[in-house]
This record gives sequence, C-alpha cells and structure tokens, in this order.
Amino acid sequence: MNQKNKQRCEYSFITDAMLGDLAKWLRLLGFDTLYFSSISDAKLTQKMRETKRILLTSDKQLHNSIKEKNNVIFVPVKLSTSEKLKVVFSRLGITKECLNSLIGTRCVYCNKKLTRVSSIEEARILISKYNIKEIPHDFYQVEDFWFCPNCKKLYWKGRMWKRIEETIKQIFIQEVNGNGF
Repeated sequence: MNQKNKQRCEYSFITDAMLGDLAKWLRLLGFDTLYFSSISDAKLTQKMRETKRILLTSDKQLHNSIKEKNNVIFVPVKLSTSEKLKVVFSRLGITKECLNSLIGTRCVYCNKKLTRVSSIEEARILISKYNIKEIPHDFYQVEDFWFCPNCKKLYWKGRMWKRIEETIKQIFIQEVNGNGF
C-alpha cells in the first residue's frame, strides 16, 4: 500500500453514546475511536474539535448542529453493526485493503495502540507478569500475539479475528453485489 492510500486509512473518530457497538468495532478494525457512555452534546462537540476527529452520531439534531459537515456522519442507531460500518466506510471511501492493514492495531477496551509480541516466550512472560487469565486454548499453535501496554490485555488471532474477517468480507461482498452502501 502506498503512502497516499495509507493516509486515507488513518481516520480518528468520536462516537455518541448510542453508538457503542460501532465504537467497539471501529477499534477492532484498528481505528482510533473515542467513546463516552455519558457525555453532553456540547462536550462531545468540543472534544471532536479539540481532537480533530470525525463525529459519528445517531442524533439528527446534533448532526444538524455541526457546522463542519465533513467532520460528522449521521449513523442511524436502528441499523445492524455491519450496516453502520458500511455507512461510515461508504462516506469516507474506506476499502477492504485499508481495513486489512489496520486490523489488530488497537485495544478494544482502551483504544491504545497494541504492540506486537515477538515470540511465544515473550507472550508467556507477559501472561505471568500481568497475571493474564484469558489465553488461547491452543496457545502453542498461535503465531501472532499483540499486547496492550495500557490495560494489559493479550490479543491473538482466534475466533474473534475470524469473526472480524467474516464481517469485513460480508460488507464488501454486499458492496460488489450492489446491495451495499
């Protein structure tokens, strides 16, 4: 992926309280995404401007009040999570290739960047040092691990990773078939 395309992938978002599911999935997909379960519209808008993020909102009144229309996307809360993702991807021109370059780079809990774990031995040390309870049942077959230095979570390519890949595939299959965006 060339530098121009890579820059198009690096979006930062802030979501309103009604879009927690979308915030979680955007983090899973590698996007820098702020989410507050309880925040006033004024503070949300202020944070959007201070951090130069794109606001994703299901609140029509809030959407209409934002003057910077390039920095706000209306996402209906009634849509499924994959449909919400389609709305965002369509508006910003985010491609499957872009997503493939970002998956596994952010912590779903705290939004911090993950660090790659270089070996199974390093993963074992982290598990012991931070008393990590959730580890893959097939630990010795796992080749790729990532670690969140902030909340001390260990990530690996497992069932959730497969679910992420399937969701991405479904979003872009629908687009190709003319049923998406």
